Amino acid sequence: MSEAEELDRADLRVRSDIERYGWHVALVPPERPQDPRSIGWGFTIGLTERFGHPEIAVFGMDLRATHQLLNRTGVAIRKGWSLEPGRTYAGLLEGYECAFRSIETCWHSIFFGNAQWHYRSQAFSIIQLYWPDESQRFPWQEGFASEWRSDQPLLYLTDECSALSPALREALEREGAL
Repeated sequence: MSEAEELDRADLRVRSDIERYGWHVALVPPERPQDPRSIGWGFTIGLTERFGHPEIAVFGMDLRATHQLLNRTGVAIRKGWSLEPGRTYAGLLEGYECAFRSIETCWHSIFFGNAQWHYRSQAFSIIQLYWPDESQRFPWQEGFASEWRSDQPLLYLTDECSALSPALREALEREGAL
């Protein structure tokens, strides 16, 4: 199958999921699954188109959990929830609140190429869902579990050194994304 045919199939799948469910979940596996410093992520495509809501991104969880959380979040939005950056919400992740922050546009082409392709633009809105550590702290809060810091990049920041862990920066540099 040619690259063009693969792109057409992928685009059809995205459009089909948006039509059927209201969004598509795109998953990006970790570059090196055996390396605990290597993270995967997932994001929605279609929430803006169908519900006028920013797309949602989740980093650092197991991909199955990421997929479930993004679908649970999509269902909440379909039911009328409006998730705003800078706020926390209960009911999405059992036993924990989730926080949301806007993602700076400079990260769109690096992490969310499929959404950029779908919207034919880098100018789409996407917010990052952050999950807390076991003490209910988020990555930007004092006392957050340091061993989990590299799991969730701080994409509300524009500076690579502040936003990305060294391992993620190295992986993106190897891929030519940075």
